[in-house]
Amino acid sequence: MLKRALSFALLLFSVSSHADCWVVGNLHGMTASKSDSYRFTEDAISNQTFQIKAEKEHSTVIGSDLNFLGINPKSVLGTYTEGQRRSVETWNISDDGHKVFYTMTRTGFSDDLDGTKAFVGDVLGKC
Repeated sequence: MLKRALSFALLLFSVSSHADCWVVGNLHGMTASKSDSYRFTEDAISNQTFQIKAEKEHSTVIGSDLNFLGINPKSVLGTYTEGQRRSVETWNISDDGHKVFYTMTRTGFSDDLDGTKAFVGDVLGKC
């Protein structure tokens, strides 16, 4: 009995400590930038893929320079601050594992870069 309980506990620990990693791309959505008076326009990041590794303390998004924190096994939050420059990104994998949702806000950079984005893309596979 004790052996089974120990085996079950080890199995739970190994599953919970495993980081999930996805390759995503084909992002399409809307952008509102300061240079366009914050009017929303269609936008896309169609020629780039990203790798999202969701882990509580060591999450990463390969293709982004932000510092990331894992919110849960399918969501990461990224932040960047330097002087007056500030950026926040979120990456979320859909419950069915087929879509990715990306948001970004940025301010303090330049008229072309300051603004917000909201995109939906495809999960292309696992890392």
